[in-house]
Amino acid sequence: MFTFLLCSMRILNRVQFLRGIMDCFIQMVNRFIMLGCRVISLILSTVQAQLLSRS
Repeated sequence: MFTFLLCSMRILNRVQFLRGIMDCFIQMVNRFIMLGCRVISLILSTVQAQLLSRS
């Protein structure tokens, strides 16, 4: 019974560890997407300004 408890605790720790890694990964992806959106909007605004200045 005790060994079973130890094994289950290890599995729980591993699950929490994996969940923490997933949370970090999701946060990184979200930051990357936000950064990409900002860069794209900046590029679009500069392109629009160039097109407006040409016309």
